[in-house]
Amino acid sequence: TSRDHQRVLTLRLTHILVVSACSGFSWPVEAVSDDNLSSDSRPEADARQFYEGPFLRMIFNRIRDLPNQAYEVNLQLTAVISRLALLPHPYLHEYLLNTGVPRRPDTDCLLAALGDTANQLHAQVTSLPGYKGLLQETRHRLLGHTQDKREEYCNLLESVVVLEEVCKELAAIAFVKFHHAT
Repeated sequence: TSRDHQRVLTLRLTHILVVSACSGFSWPVEAVSDDNLSSDSRPEADARQFYEGPFLRMIFNRIRDLPNQAYEVNLQLTAVISRLALLPHPYLHEYLLNTGVPRRPDTDCLLAALGDTANQLHAQVTSLPGYKGLLQETRHRLLGHTQDKREEYCNLLESVVVLEEVCKELAAIAFVKFHHAT
């Protein structure tokens, strides 16, 4: 749609500006693994646990708490996630956007947080009578097409819309970054 096309164009411009602003940081261009840390040569390397740090841990916890937070908080959270995903750091890109990177089962990541939230929302929303119509009304209200009063399950339904939008945003960012790199 034209809205999606506009989103991609805006992200392309934003990505170019972010890359330009970060050019002085001397970040590596590609994420590379250190073969010296493989389980064949250093068994103790496998025993180390990856820790995403307090900031990303808080972000992932906030994503999982999407249904219990105010709509405005969720919008700010998605803005932070989008900005992090736009940063041209290869390791951050791989960690946030590359779903094919092998991870230890106990390692938290953006995909797991989004998946947990989607499962939680799906279980709650599908139990509402007429949930498809309620979701459609919520989308129209959030776009400003209607001035209907807020539904009883407003926060839950708004969380679904926010989750849909952040997933679209992350997909568009991955698309733009891929095409910018090639």
